[in-house]
Amino acid sequence: MSSFLKKLVIIISVVIFILFISLLVAAWTMGMFSPVSVMEDKRGPYYAVILSHKGSYQGISRKIDEVSIMLTENQIEHRVACGIYYDDPSIIAIEELRSEGGFLVTDSIQVAPPFKCLKFPARSVGVASIEANPAIAWFKTYPALLDWIDKYKFEHNTLQPTIELYHNNGIVEVELPLLITEQPLFYK
Repeated sequence: MSSFLKKLVIIISVVIFILFISLLVAAWTMGMFSPVSVMEDKRGPYYAVILSHKGSYQGISRKIDEVSIMLTENQIEHRVACGIYYDDPSIIAIEELRSEGGFLVTDSIQVAPPFKCLKFPARSVGVASIEANPAIAWFKTYPALLDWIDKYKFEHNTLQPTIELYHNNGIVEVELPLLITEQPLFYK
């Protein structure tokens, strides 16, 4: 092999190695390797200022940003962003998916349309928590929640929405509503 080809192979190998390490670091910092914890809890009631969205759930971040701008302009305290999801994307066509994006607020407030202030009552939920970017969090939390529901014989309450909470500290919590028909199960 000529010295030019040897140098080219070395350069290509170094570039591939650097790209691999960069990809690994990016995955690590986004939370791809973070553990998911799942537990039963009673959450709520919540007040949330939201904007409605129809279509792919990926579009919810724009609604959250719009609500943040409106709340900031009106000097309304808001810390925890949220996504409220009404439909199962494995059953409902993408263009028909219903969701809402916004922020939790401390109490009911008056907002001008198209913004709404909704109250979500206290409810029993399975909560999956992970320290990860929201784009990665769903990929890990939903399978963990579904496995947990199956393992402990819970039933998903499809009449209530799933709420995702995006905390400022990088923690994402997914609250999947449960049907509780008797005393809560105790388990380890």
